[in-house]
Amino acid sequence: MTARDGVLRRRRLLLGGVGTLALAGCLDDMDDQLPNGDEDDQPPDVAVSSESIDTNSGDCGNPDDETASATRTETGVAVEGTTLAPNPCHIATLQTLLEGTSLSVIIGVEDDGSEVCIECVGKLDYIADIELPDEAVVDTVSIEHEAGEFTDTIEL
Repeated sequence: MTARDGVLRRRRLLLGGVGTLALAGCLDDMDDQLPNGDEDDQPPDVAVSSESIDTNSGDCGNPDDETASATRTETGVAVEGTTLAPNPCHIATLQTLLEGTSLSVIIGVEDDGSEVCIECVGKLDYIADIELPDEAVVDTVSIEHEAGEFTDTIEL
């Protein structure tokens, strides 16, 4: 291969890349014009208005005790269930994320500050209330218990 061949090869490579970049830019602009890219079909980007969780009781339990359910309320979604904890002297914590029409709910646990506690796997009954803005549309709720192995996705 001569030096001239190397230069020609680099030019072809560079010109091919420029053509690909130009075409990619055109295709990117077309996305806004396609029917599937219509902004009216997409749910608005909204955030959870407020969230709260109450721990109703702590007792000894086992992995079979983990449950969760989700229902629509007038103001959003209610999640009720039982999660595991290192011992009964814990409270449930709540994290939420709303992406499109999917609501992700993560139930964690934290120590309740008790000085003395029975040594067993704890189970905590909880009720979480997630308030959503009026324009929010939620079709599915994914629930995860951090302390146990429970995950479920519920269609509303």
